[in-house]
Amino acid sequence: MQQLTAEPYKGKIVSKYIRLSTASRIHEAEKIGYNVNNLPADLLLVDLSIHAQPALDDYQKAGLFEGDEAYAGSKNFLKIWNLWNELTNIDCYVLPVHTLRGAEHLLLRAFNPTTVHLINETITFTRLINLLNISSDPHSQDLAYIVPMDSKDLDISSLPKARIVAINITPLFHELIHDGRPVLSDILNQKNTVLVLSAPDAMLATAGALLITSSQELYDSLRTWVVSFEGLHTYGGLAGREMEVIARGIEHAIKYPQQWYWHKQQIQTIHEFLNKLNINFAWDGFGWRIYVSNPFEVNLMMFISGQTRGYALQDFLYLKLPARKYVNTQLKYFCEVLQYVLDQSENIKLSPTSENSENEELVTFHLENRPVLRDLVSELDFETPFKFNTVEIILKKDKQHLREAIEKAGYNTFLLKSQDVYIDLLTDSGTPAQSDIQWAAGLANEEKDPYGLLKEAVSEVLGFEHFIVTHQGRQAEYILSTTLIRKGQYVINNMYFTTTRFHQEFAGGIFVDMIIPEAHDPSSEHPFKGNLDVAKIEQFIQEKGAENIAYICVETNVNMAGGQPVSLQNIKQLRQLASKYNIPLVFDATRIAENAYFIKQREAEYQSLSIGEIIKTILSYADAATISAKKDPLTNISGLLLVRDETLFRKMVKLAQTVDGSYMNGSLPPRELAMLAQGLFEMTDFEYLHSRIQQVQYLGNQLIQAGIPVVKPIGGHAVYIDARSFLPHIPYYEFPAQVLAAEIFAEG
Repeated sequence: MQQLTAEPYKGKIVSKYIRLSTASRIHEAEKIGYNVNNLPADLLLVDLSIHAQPALDDYQKAGLFEGDEAYAGSKNFLKIWNLWNELTNIDCYVLPVHTLRGAEHLLLRAFNPTTVHLINETITFTRLINLLNISSDPHSQDLAYIVPMDSKDLDISSLPKARIVAINITPLFHELIHDGRPVLSDILNQKNTVLVLSAPDAMLATAGALLITSSQELYDSLRTWVVSFEGLHTYGGLAGREMEVIARGIEHAIKYPQQWYWHKQQIQTIHEFLNKLNINFAWDGFGWRIYVSNPFEVNLMMFISGQTRGYALQDFLYLKLPARKYVNTQLKYFCEVLQYVLDQSENIKLSPTSENSENEELVTFHLENRPVLRDLVSELDFETPFKFNTVEIILKKDKQHLREAIEKAGYNTFLLKSQDVYIDLLTDSGTPAQSDIQWAAGLANEEKDPYGLLKEAVSEVLGFEHFIVTHQGRQAEYILSTTLIRKGQYVINNMYFTTTRFHQEFAGGIFVDMIIPEAHDPSSEHPFKGNLDVAKIEQFIQEKGAENIAYICVETNVNMAGGQPVSLQNIKQLRQLASKYNIPLVFDATRIAENAYFIKQREAEYQSLSIGEIIKTILSYADAATISAKKDPLTNISGLLLVRDETLFRKMVKLAQTVDGSYMNGSLPPRELAMLAQGLFEMTDFEYLHSRIQQVQYLGNQLIQAGIPVVKPIGGHAVYIDARSFLPHIPYYEFPAQVLAAEIFAEG
C-alpha cells in the first residue's frame, strides 16, 4: 500500500463545532435518557458512530445539482450501470438500494434461504437473519454471505458451494478496482453470485448501496422484490442526486486511489492505538467492535469527558471511521478521550428505564450516580474548530513534472496551474474554505433580499450604516482614493499594499510611509510593528500643511511588515491627531479580525473584550474604511467601502454605479452578498481565529527550528521568509525571493 505523508485533499466546505460546557453536556445527555447514540451529530467533536458520514468531494457535491429525479430510467442510474459495466468489462446488472441493510434484506427476501453460511458478517445482516428466524450454518447449501477481509477470501476455488453466494466486497472495493479487476471479473462470471456494496463506505457517498450480478435470473429475482421494499429498480429508494453522488464516487475511486490509501492509514492508526490499550476488540471490515462490559456507560463517559462518541450496542461499543472527515489530530484526540474514559476508576451505573431495553436507539436509562459525571471532564485540548464537510482532492506530482511546470511558467509561481500545486500558500486572498452555513445562506437567498442581510451584518459587526458593495477590495480603494484625493496631496500610510498605493498615486496623491522604525527590522519582536509614528506624522502635517494631507490610511495587520498589527492605543492617538487637524482617518480593514485578535492577546486592557467588540471599537474611530472581503470575512470574492458621512457616501455611490454596478451589489450574484453577511459574523469567532493564527505560528516556528530566517514576530495570516538572509549568495537584482518560491515548488 502506498504510504502518504498527508491527506490527499483539502477542506472545501467546513462545518463548525459546537463547544459545550460540562453542564450543557450533562443536560443534553439527560434530555435523551443518557443514550448517547441518539445525540444530534452537531453536538459531537468527533463522531465515530454508525451515524457518521464521509465528507463528499467537490465533484460529488456539484453532482447534487445534476440529479435526474425522473421516476423511471433516471440518467444517474444509467450512469452507475454503465460505469460498473466498464469497470468489470462484463455485461452485468446493477440494482441501487437505499442502504446496505436494505440490500441485505432484499437478498434474504428474494432468495428465501432457510440457513445461511456466514464468513464474517455485518451487524445489520446478523440482525436480519435473527429477525427472519434464519439460522447460521457453516454447512449451508442455501445462501453464503461473505465479508472478505483480504483477497484470499475471494479465491474462486475456495468459495462456499451454495445455491447463492453473496459477497460484500465493500472492505476491498478500492483494492479490487485498482489491483484486482480480474478477480472481480472471475467472481461475476459465477452465475450464482451477487456482489454487495455499501455506497458510503466504498464510494464515499452519503447514502445507498448496490447489488451487482451477471445473472439475468438472479437479477430478476431481486428486481421482483425491490419494488415492494425499495422503489422502482432504476432508483431503489434513492433520489437521482444521490445516485449521481454514487456515480461520481465510483469515478473518483478509480481516478484517485490516494484517498483510499490515506483512509487505510487512518484506520491503521486507530488500530495501533487500540492494541496499546490492551482491550478486547475486533475489526469486521467496516469498524471496530470494542468488547467492554458497559458499552452504553462508556459511550456516555466519552461524551461527557470529551464530547465524542462511538455507537453502543448490548455486547460491544462500535467505532466506525468516516472517510475524509477528520484530520489526524482530531482522531488522536478521540483516542486520548477513549483512553481517559477506560482509565477512570469511577463506575457510571446506568439502568434501563424503558421497555425497549434491548434496542440501542429506543432504550433510555436512569443514572444512579449522577454527581460523578461532573468529575469526568478531561484536560485534553481539542485544537480544530471545524470538520470537513466537503473536500477538494489534491495530488502530489513527481519532480520531473514539477520542474517542467515551473520552467513553462517562466519561474513565476503566479503562472502555475493550481492543479499542479500540492500545498498552496501563495495567498489567503479569496481562497478560504467556506462554512456550510455560508453556503446555505448563499443558496437560500439567491431570490430574496441578501442586501438586507448584509446591511444588518455591516451595522452589527462593523458599526457602519452607509456602505458600498464592490466586487473586491481594490475597487473600493479606487472609489475612495478618487473621491478623497486632490492631485498633489499627500497620503500618510503604515507601509503600502500594492493596489492601495497604486490607487492613491493614480488619483494624483503622493504616498508617504510613516510606520514605526521597528517595522523595517525583520528581527524586531515589537508586538505592534504596524503602528504609525504619531510624532513624525504631526511634524509632517505641520511642515506640509493640513490642507495638503488627503487622509491618514491605517492598514490593520500590515501585510508588507509581515502581517503585523496596530495597537488600539496607536489608533486612539491617530484619531486625536486627525481630529486636531481635521484630516480624515481611513482604515484598510481587510484583516481587522486578525488585528483584533492580537489586540486581545497583547493589550491588557482589552483582553476581556470579545473579538466583535474590539473590531467595532477599532472602526468607531474611522471616517471611512475599505475591506477586501476575500481575507478576514471568509469569502471567495467581494469587497466593502464603509463611509461615515452621508454626503460623501452619496458622492461615492455615483462613481460606484459608473464603474462597478449598483452600490447594493457591486455586480455580484446575490448568493455572494449572503455569504459575505454570514462571513462577517463568522470572522469574529475567537476559536476560529485562534486556530487559524496558531496554524501560522506553528508553520513559522517549524521554519525557525529548521534555521530558516523569518520576519518576527510571526504574523497573523502569513509567514514571511527573509529571502535575502536565506540566500545571501543571490543579489537582490536577481530576485532571491522569486528564486526561493520557484525552487520550493519544484522540490515538492
